[in-house]
Amino acid sequence: MGPNLILPIKRRPQMSDSRVSSVIQEWVSSYPGQPHSQTLNPVASNQAAQSSQMSQMDMISKDSAEYRLRRERNNVAVRKSRDKARRRILLTQQRALQLQDENQKLQMKIGQLTQELDTLKHILSQRHLQGGEDGAPQETCRTVRPEDQGWETLI
Repeated sequence: MGPNLILPIKRRPQMSDSRVSSVIQEWVSSYPGQPHSQTLNPVASNQAAQSSQMSQMDMISKDSAEYRLRRERNNVAVRKSRDKARRRILLTQQRALQLQDENQKLQMKIGQLTQELDTLKHILSQRHLQGGEDGAPQETCRTVRPEDQGWETLI
């Protein structure tokens, strides 16, 4: 490789409707036996010519200061993008661990509440059976605590 080697700078292409038409036309015309006289979009061939001129202008010497500056900026942008992706992955993993922990705690709470519900159902069924044997409703004396409010209708 010589010291004055010229390399193209890659850019992300923006495909307009007319450029898409010209690409399709080129693709269709590449088949043998297909008519070449009719164009899909007459503006497309003009834009394709302009595009090739712009790509020639994007050719710069590998030894130029502009090329080195562009490469350095690109390297910085790549590093920044990769660091951002790593941080995003790390945050996602941490969030997944938090959610797993929270899910485990909620499952334990569901188990405790289910057990408490079964116990209360058993107590109610026992009281109902005891009240039915005597033939008269059973009166109980109870103290209602603030944390028990809402349950007094069940007892």
